[in-house]
Amino acid sequence: MRHHLQITAVADDSDGLGHVSNLVYLRWGLEAAVSHSVVVGWDAPAYQALGAAFVVRRHELDYLVPVLVEQRLDVETW
Repeated sequence: MRHHLQITAVADDSDGLGHVSNLVYLRWGLEAAVSHSVVVGWDAPAYQALGAAFVVRRHELDYLVPVLVEQRLDVETW
């Protein structure tokens, strides 16, 4: 199942160069994963009942073009 999450970059997301900071991309990935999980019935209490949580074990980002403040993105998970 594919899941889409729309995100709009805000001023606090930007770095000194005016584009979205590297850490924000990782946060958005986690937000998309949590959102997807909730949609399929696995919310925070369900994970806590199992003694589990989301953990980023590895990530790789390819920056094709910078994202700027007020740009909207469609983050997709599957």
